[in-house]
Amino acid sequence: MIRAILAPFLLLISAVSVQGQAPDLAVSNVGGADGMGLLGQAGGVHAYSVAVTSCNVGDTPVSWSPPFDMPVTGQNAYRIVDGRIEMLGYSFLKAGFCAINEASCGTCEPTPCSSLGVGCASTNVATTMDGAFGWAKWPIDAARGAWSVLPPDPTGDPGPINGRLQIASAALGDPGSIYVVEIHHVSGHDHLAGLAQNNQSWRYVDLMQPAQPTLIGGTRMFEPAIFAWSDTHAGVMITEANILHEGGPGVHGHVWVGSRATELGGGQWRYDYAVQNQTSTRAIGSFRVSTPCPGTTVTNPRFFGLRHHSGSPYSNADWSVAQTVLDITWSTEDFGTNPNANALRWGTLYSYSFVANLPPVAVGVAELGLFAPGSPASVTAQVFVPTAGGFTRYCTATNNSTGAPARLTATGSPFIAASDIDLTVTSLPPSNFGYFLMSQTQDFVQSPPGSQGNLCLGGSIVRFSGDILNSGAAGVVSFHPDPLDLPGGTVWMPGDTWNFQFWTRDGQGPSNFSDGATIIFCQ
Repeated sequence: MIRAILAPFLLLISAVSVQGQAPDLAVSNVGGADGMGLLGQAGGVHAYSVAVTSCNVGDTPVSWSPPFDMPVTGQNAYRIVDGRIEMLGYSFLKAGFCAINEASCGTCEPTPCSSLGVGCASTNVATTMDGAFGWAKWPIDAARGAWSVLPPDPTGDPGPINGRLQIASAALGDPGSIYVVEIHHVSGHDHLAGLAQNNQSWRYVDLMQPAQPTLIGGTRMFEPAIFAWSDTHAGVMITEANILHEGGPGVHGHVWVGSRATELGGGQWRYDYAVQNQTSTRAIGSFRVSTPCPGTTVTNPRFFGLRHHSGSPYSNADWSVAQTVLDITWSTEDFGTNPNANALRWGTLYSYSFVANLPPVAVGVAELGLFAPGSPASVTAQVFVPTAGGFTRYCTATNNSTGAPARLTATGSPFIAASDIDLTVTSLPPSNFGYFLMSQTQDFVQSPPGSQGNLCLGGSIVRFSGDILNSGAAGVVSFHPDPLDLPGGTVWMPGDTWNFQFWTRDGQGPSNFSDGATIIFCQ
């Protein structure tokens, strides 16, 4: 049943398709000519480097001119474990000082090494991609692909791991993990053309023997690594939460949000989320998931962040978590308190999860609060959320003159604002009149005065007696209640539970009722 409910939402919103009319830098081969190598170990950390082949898939050369108009390239590592994705580490950025202009990704139109020609490639082996000789990420505005001062070199970590793609040794060699490496280009010439969204590519890697990494399969071009999650697990939904025009007209801060709901048994579900900040320099400072209806019990909140290294000024403190009746929020310190707080910076992915007592009946909304000041203050994305709202049937009806009980079904959305609830009753005596009743209390009264049926409502009963319905020849009635025009000034509120039943005359005999239906309304 849940699979059928979720099927329409299991959509993969793919990365932007490649278009010409501009320089367009992409990663055509994660692993390039000589793959991935271990460069050192220290303090419980393994440090790696990954070769890369870059490709100009646009129709104009990409500038490769140092120091302020050339691409820089980062290396990232992830694992998919226990059904969720986590980022394991990143490297300092390697600057591209001279494009090789080789013919390995199309018909190459070579240019001098100060640019990468149309259809041309440029390969760096793993040793030349060594982050120990790279630049820091923090002075770079990734939305625009620009920097005004030369970023500093790595400093402070032991020499064997300083600035390199660092992965905690304890996370390696796990047979339950699927490992992924990713290459990310930042290029002002490309970004200001509005084509930064396809500047990441990823590939699986075998790290069961940490000293001998082995790349697996082909490069997944034009996609950030969050798509490896949906590649390995059914039911992952990935959507965009871009900061529009962050770097100027048509130059967006690109952010991806993934979500997955896993049934644990015993009426419990685990909700996993991942947010990958691809290019937003404003960064993400909070992540809030809202449940549309009261009644959700949330336990075991979890946050998985990233350890900054090699002289980074950023904090490594975990995000705090706060819960209310309707939402759960993870957040770091605000910008005004600490500009170097552990915000979700560009080129990184953070993960969040909790356990809830309700299934994902509906897709909800997550709000991502932006860290650095500016407008907008937040963006949103569709995600799976636990939802109490919905329809259930209760009580029993007695047979009417058709020889069967009248059956009530409710369809549509429990969200009040949607105003699309339809109540339908079948197996009614033909051509009989009746109307709907509702109350917030359930009861069971057998054969109330003048009736041969069962009244399943109690307390204060609201009658839709102004909406008399006729069952017609088919013995069916349908009714669409208007939440803005309910009898007696009644108002449905989020979290309210209302019970419905249909009353009708059975020919010239006593009246009768349908069975009951309960609706829990959402905001």
